[in-house]
Amino acid sequence: MKINRLSDEEVKHHLVDQMQVPELQASRIAYLSEGNIQMALQLSKEDNGNAFGDFTAWLRNSFANNMIALIDFSDAAAKWGRENQKNFLRYGTKLLREVMMELSGADNLIHLPPNEKEFVVKFSKSATLAQTEALINEVEKAHYHIERNANAKILFLDVSLQFTRILKFKTLPKGTHYIYQ
Repeated sequence: MKINRLSDEEVKHHLVDQMQVPELQASRIAYLSEGNIQMALQLSKEDNGNAFGDFTAWLRNSFANNMIALIDFSDAAAKWGRENQKNFLRYGTKLLREVMMELSGADNLIHLPPNEKEFVVKFSKSATLAQTEALINEVEKAHYHIERNANAKILFLDVSLQFTRILKFKTLPKGTHYIYQ
């Protein structure tokens, strides 16, 4: 028996009506769950609530080469717990994917709350496709390493340094083949 995927709107309404999750948080969880109500319920229990603010601050501090803020972020992220760290990185991957959609001219496929869409539009003006792809690869590698019990403090600081190399110094990682240069 095949059960079709629920729409993000249906998942959001379930979270708001049945689970009393705040609407903005419910829309973000629905987006991350990709129509899977079970995953949405799990995310609503584990959610740290401010993934958008934390991720955008992380990108901004990396772009500004603000090492003190990046070290503080790494310390704070290390205390979240593995599942929250993985959810945060999964959210970051999806947000950066939306930036790639904006850069590719497929902005009609972006379905985000207004504040997140505004960030995506502004960020896409300062990043290229190659940089965004490199950022996504770094976040995906970090997710992989968190799953394998990497030291979160070291990992988040390393990813922060990679973000700074990519965004501030416009240096793409060696040994990768980015086609958008």
